[in-house]
Amino acid sequence: MNGRSGGGDFLGARSPLVFWRADLHPAVLPVRAAPVADADPDAFRLDRLPCRAVIRRLGDGREQIIIGGGTHSIRLEVRAGTLLEGPVRLTYDLAGFADIDIRLQALGQFIALHRLNRLPSGLFRTEPRARRWAMALQAWDGGRAGASQREIAVALFGGARVAADWAAGDHMRKRVARLVRTGDRLVAGAGPGMLRRETS
Repeated sequence: MNGRSGGGDFLGARSPLVFWRADLHPAVLPVRAAPVADADPDAFRLDRLPCRAVIRRLGDGREQIIIGGGTHSIRLEVRAGTLLEGPVRLTYDLAGFADIDIRLQALGQFIALHRLNRLPSGLFRTEPRARRWAMALQAWDGGRAGASQREIAVALFGGARVAADWAAGDHMRKRVARLVRTGDRLVAGAGPGMLRRETS
């Protein structure tokens, strides 16, 4: 796993996970967690979710959570406390006007998950470039891990396709290079601006 905040895992094209910090992506809901009794009406338990949840703990103690997957996911950043030790009451860190509509949309999705015990597809807008961003971050992460362009291509497009297309010309090599450059821009800070403009 990449140790940098905002980086993604180099897991292969079928299951990309891209974690973002709340200060870089407005759709990440910043929260604080305080322990409560299981019977508390506001209790939230990660182990009782109806869908997959992936958690990443950062060196400073923060936790990043992806609930669901793909375009139907909710992202949380736990700034205080933990979701790993039983029921908690969440406090939402919402302030100001910048990007508040996007954060409120994320909160609405999270409330719907709590009330309906499922992720209602009607509450999720699909960002057409999300798959390319995920691939770009995978390519970037692979490059940082020392993978060759061909190894990155295999992870992104599959071994059979690379075996068929790699020697036919430099199209796939150029595509990998473009993805790595896009990943560079996303990690360097161009991404957050793009995400704010395109999700608002």
